[in-house]
Amino acid sequence: MIATHDASSAASPLPSPCAAARPLRIAIIGCGHIARLVYLPILLNHVCHGEVTVAALCDVRREAAGALAAGGSGFPDARIYPDAREMLRRESLDAALVLTSETQNTATARLVQAAGVAVYLEKPPAQDLQELASMTEAEKRGEGLVYAAFNRRHVPLFRDIDRPASLLARVRGVLARTDRAFDTFLFTGIHLVDSAQYFARSGLVDWMIHCERNGTARWRLSGRLECGASCELDFIPAGPRLEEHLILEYRDGSVRELHFPDPDPASAAEVRLVERRGDTVERDVMSPREGDALDRMGYAPAFGRFVDHLRRGDLAGSPHRLASCVRDTEVLADMQACLRNRQGATLAGAA
Repeated sequence: MIATHDASSAASPLPSPCAAARPLRIAIIGCGHIARLVYLPILLNHVCHGEVTVAALCDVRREAAGALAAGGSGFPDARIYPDAREMLRRESLDAALVLTSETQNTATARLVQAAGVAVYLEKPPAQDLQELASMTEAEKRGEGLVYAAFNRRHVPLFRDIDRPASLLARVRGVLARTDRAFDTFLFTGIHLVDSAQYFARSGLVDWMIHCERNGTARWRLSGRLECGASCELDFIPAGPRLEEHLILEYRDGSVRELHFPDPDPASAAEVRLVERRGDTVERDVMSPREGDALDRMGYAPAFGRFVDHLRRGDLAGSPHRLASCVRDTEVLADMQACLRNRQGATLAGAA
């Protein structure tokens, strides 16, 4: 397991009306690029099936919220707010999608929690353990529960990767883009940190982070998982090609390669799973291109599971709660420390 503690037992479940057949009343806070590109089509699908209604849109830029309301068939009945506090005072909501920015995610989620509303929180859920603790403590006080939206966890093609962590010998991975800024790429790189632990079924216990600016600038994490396997991850913001993959090497000589797509749904990059033993490829499958890109990439399944939990009234039992993000948050904080200190590396001690 990734989680090092479990806050779910202390958090209050959602009120029973959320388990009723009525559509869930949803708000969107942050109506920018990811809201338009990713969540607009997903929400429209749930609206069409009578599972949710988008009651409110909130963005400090009214024109952004207005554009989202009008996008596609849009949400013409959603009320538009420039201020989240006002929206939360006026609206009766079951949940809010927090799609703001890396530096505002936690503060915005805390406003929603304080109103007793469940939160669907885009990554990263927090920049450090103090921010993470502020949300988990709020849950323990009976405020809104938080669901962490790491879409790679929900990629359908990788759903059955379930070999015991005790069989793992090594985990390697690369997340590379071609045109990103070095100092902010850590917020993208955290996807690979989360994926490595999630699909290994084992959390990091110690790690060294290297910050290399010479040549092909990169971040590099070298560490060890709870199961004893080594873990080496590279994060390249401006490399020669776009790629994102994990390689899981097992003690019996078998290997699994997980190839993730470009997060842009219009990209031609494939979701691919390769299983081999030595030089023999035993399985090589790709997600069908004719399918929904947002489904292949895990965005639609992630939100769909959040909706299912809400409708059943059992969000407290989800494995994608904040307790599963502790190591991710610690690594992210260490990467930021590298930037602040301009050091070549920083070491995080064992848990």
